[in-house]
Amino acid sequence: MFGIVIHGGAGVLRGHHDLEAYRKGLDSALSKGYSSLAEGGSALDAVVAAVYDMEESGAFNAGVGCSLTVDGRAEVDAGIMNGNDLSAGAVASLDSVRHPVLAAKRVMEDTDHVLLVGPGAMAFLETYGIRSDPELVTPVKLQKLNELRQKWVAGEGRLAKNRIVYDRGARHGTVGAVAIDSKGMISSAVSTGGYWLKLSGRVGDSPIPGAGFWADSRFGGAVATGTGEYAIRTTLCRYAVDLLARQECAQSAADAAIAEVTRRFGNGTMGIIVLDKEGDAGFSYNTEGMGRAAFFSGWEKPLVQVFPEDK
Repeated sequence: MFGIVIHGGAGVLRGHHDLEAYRKGLDSALSKGYSSLAEGGSALDAVVAAVYDMEESGAFNAGVGCSLTVDGRAEVDAGIMNGNDLSAGAVASLDSVRHPVLAAKRVMEDTDHVLLVGPGAMAFLETYGIRSDPELVTPVKLQKLNELRQKWVAGEGRLAKNRIVYDRGARHGTVGAVAIDSKGMISSAVSTGGYWLKLSGRVGDSPIPGAGFWADSRFGGAVATGTGEYAIRTTLCRYAVDLLARQECAQSAADAAIAEVTRRFGNGTMGIIVLDKEGDAGFSYNTEGMGRAAFFSGWEKPLVQVFPEDK
């Protein structure tokens, strides 16, 4: 038995500028990840293949499609984990890197560290040919950023911690994948551009093991999406996998994790995908929608959904 579960972010997806491209992007990434497994690849290979495809598509808030900081920078984060030995690699605040999931894999495999950030990370990655790509900051993105800034200045915001901040109304968050291979290895990977108008240097949950991603081949794996600060404060993915360790099923663990976030921080905040060691998948979210897809050996066809009513 082998299979993969992915997500393309949770948020106000009915307003996505190209929902058809978003759905096609989910289908393509799922196909890439599943094909890797079917050809004998490891769970780690599969999650990298799926996330790489979503970074490249431009339909998601990762890689090519990433959002911009308040000062017009493309700062991206990513993380990856091997559930067999709990090795992990992550990167944060990378300047315009097209495929940060590959950068995270380099950190995991070629250093003694877990997380590298900013200029130091860029210097390390350049030795492997991973450099900034100016195509991540486009005229279209800069125009959108200017429009958001104008709304912010006009006072179209909300009160938070004694200051007015623009409600960014995120359309979609991170992208992520969890897979299990025929040998029972479970791995997870995640990539993000953060959210529009974030301060330069802001880091969310995506590169934080236990918060934005987690994998333990004894029990399962999880990847979160949404407002990263809430996933950090609840160590959401570790929380979900701990529930698997207590014999909860994947769907029950996903539902319980999002129920906890909702109880503490309200609706419209988070989504999560969960995979257990038996090859069962769980999806849960408290937003308008969450792109999610899954395909396992023995299934006749893949599952691809965005909204609650999707079957």
